[in-house]
Amino acid sequence: MIAKRKAVALLMILVAVAMVLPSLAEEVQGKFGGIMRIACSAEPPTLDYTCTGAFVTKVIGSHIFEGLFTYNGDYRLIPQLADTYEVSEDGLTVVVRLRQGVLFHNLKEMTAEDVKASFERVMAVGYRKRDLSCIGSVEIVDKYTVQFNLSGRTSTFLELTATEPRVPIMPSEVVACVPPCLGESGGMPVSDLIGTGPYKFVEWNSGSHVKLERFEEYVADTRLQITGFGGERIAYLEEIYFLFVPEEGARIAGLKTGDYDIAVDLSGTAIADLDGTPGLSPLIIKPLWIPAVFPNTSMPPFDDVTFREAVNIGIDVGEILLLAALDPRLMSLDPSMYFEQQAWHNLAGAEHFNVADVETAKQLIKETGYAGEEIVLVTNMDYPFMYRTSVVLQSQMVERLGLNVKLQLYDWPTQVSLLTPDKWSQWNMWQSAISLRFDPSQWNNAFLCGIADAGYCNQYVDDLLTQGMQQGSFEERYETYSELQRYLYEEEFYPILLGHLYRLDGVSDRVKGCRGWYGQLLWNVWLED
Repeated sequence: MIAKRKAVALLMILVAVAMVLPSLAEEVQGKFGGIMRIACSAEPPTLDYTCTGAFVTKVIGSHIFEGLFTYNGDYRLIPQLADTYEVSEDGLTVVVRLRQGVLFHNLKEMTAEDVKASFERVMAVGYRKRDLSCIGSVEIVDKYTVQFNLSGRTSTFLELTATEPRVPIMPSEVVACVPPCLGESGGMPVSDLIGTGPYKFVEWNSGSHVKLERFEEYVADTRLQITGFGGERIAYLEEIYFLFVPEEGARIAGLKTGDYDIAVDLSGTAIADLDGTPGLSPLIIKPLWIPAVFPNTSMPPFDDVTFREAVNIGIDVGEILLLAALDPRLMSLDPSMYFEQQAWHNLAGAEHFNVADVETAKQLIKETGYAGEEIVLVTNMDYPFMYRTSVVLQSQMVERLGLNVKLQLYDWPTQVSLLTPDKWSQWNMWQSAISLRFDPSQWNNAFLCGIADAGYCNQYVDDLLTQGMQQGSFEERYETYSELQRYLYEEEFYPILLGHLYRLDGVSDRVKGCRGWYGQLLWNVWLED
């Protein structure tokens, strides 16, 4: 017997959110037409969602693709392509009924066959395939109903499929013949980037731009007004150009001349400039980033937990964070793996954050037998805050701790490519930033044995992650993930977390509807003359 409780819960969420949102007429009076030009700091390593966790891919792809479920503006799960769902009493069967009449960009109607094929591709070759290892099989019940048979009870199954989305639903005939995640577009020819989103892919001119255009036949989800990634998404813009402009000065200059409508990833020093320029405004995207360093645990010196502890307690996180942000309004010296706006926020292990105890750190380094071997710290200049973070981190490790650290710069796609196992030997520290994780299970890919970067593996961490995915109540899961955070800070010193950072974008006053949520999500955004 299939339980109805989650279908009822879903209906209650829809009703509750609808009650608190203003009416669409009050909130949005958009204007159709116009070409949006957004100057981005980084080019995506791929546009194939299945093959990467890169933030720029998520943002661009969220305009093209949709999933069964997603998150609203309060970080709560809501349906997107799903109509209703039911979970069996034993938790091993999930039946999802689809919205009918939804069209792909090739004008084919989405059906259960497409959902099955999309999930099976992610399960086979996806960047996060282990996240979906709980799926034993996917069955087509009828044209608009799909059944997931789980190999074990997993309370976070829907969350694992959600976000931007984790599993983009694409035409079955496309995903069925796509090769593994290799090559320029992650194995998928760009001509096959076909989704159900409000904008459709037109072209990717490497080194220049990605172009999208409005999908005239888009079938919006009218159950909710626009919220987070979901609700009634409206494509007001005729075209969108995501332009790759790695130099911050060029992004700001182009914004001032009107060549760009939005310039992203600006440093904190730009706030006063934007405030003082008629027709421009600063927009802080908050919450967004958790800057972090991932030590290479597959080889010395970071295979030694004592060495990781020494670096963790010896650096001054406050100094690193401030020089990364360049304005206190763009940062929070917060140790949590979650943001204060999220229910998952906790301070477990906080006493091991920003210790800045140089003498103890030096003693620990001495105990490891470190003899001045070169430590390669890799980063990029496409994201200026990452570069500034790494420069300060390198300086502290050299001057405060006496370590021999070389800073190696790459463009963002090349830095991402260094995460493949055959390139682990080229680096010791990989500096990046973790974008907002809507559910703790979305951290799995960073820690699970066999898929974590640079060989990280810890059985207790694996057990906690598995436990958190199986527990049914929020209270139980909160306790488990708090324990995970404590253990990572007190026992593993992996990764090295560097507080919270927010993003500064510059926006032309002719751009209307920007929500400053997660990134520049350009549905329900329009241009005034």
